[in-house]
Amino acid sequence: MAIQDIFEALRPELEDDCTVKFGTDALEEHDVAPKVTFVPGEFSFRATTRQGLASRDRHPRAVFSRRQAVEIHCWGENTADPRLSAQFAAAEELVERTLWAIERACRGSYELGAGSPLPNGATDAGVVLIFTVFFDIPVVEPVDRRELVAAQILDVSSTTDVPEAGVPAAMTGVAVFGTTDDETEVEATPAP
Repeated sequence: MAIQDIFEALRPELEDDCTVKFGTDALEEHDVAPKVTFVPGEFSFRATTRQGLASRDRHPRAVFSRRQAVEIHCWGENTADPRLSAQFAAAEELVERTLWAIERACRGSYELGAGSPLPNGATDAGVVLIFTVFFDIPVVEPVDRRELVAAQILDVSSTTDVPEAGVPAAMTGVAVFGTTDDETEVEATPAP
């Protein structure tokens, strides 16, 4: 998973009545408010708490998590009321919508950081509020396909043996587990 995946999950939540951009280049585009711009920043890694035995668990799992800082710029504008307080209210509403979109997309796998208005306060059209979100992105264990243990469900419906699968026809819904080495384990459940 990458930060781009999170951005793509958030985009549809906000795009109905707002422009959504990604990257520092978008900060220079002074088009039309409302606009939300996501700017990735520094990142760090941390170990993930591991449970179980590594040799028994054959599914990819998070070995580390990457904590990715993203600076989010919410440019809100109230065209009906030119007062600065109305411009701030428009930007605050956009911040809240963005936070709810993050919660729906990431379900708590983030931490909110500090925020502030654009250093000069208001722009020519509206107010920009900037805040940081730290997204926890899993770094999964690499999976070597030769060692991947996957359940393969065989649906054998005839009454004869199936030589290529080596499974008697009396067994349907047979789960086969194993690796590509010589010591393949097979676990089977007979059909009712």
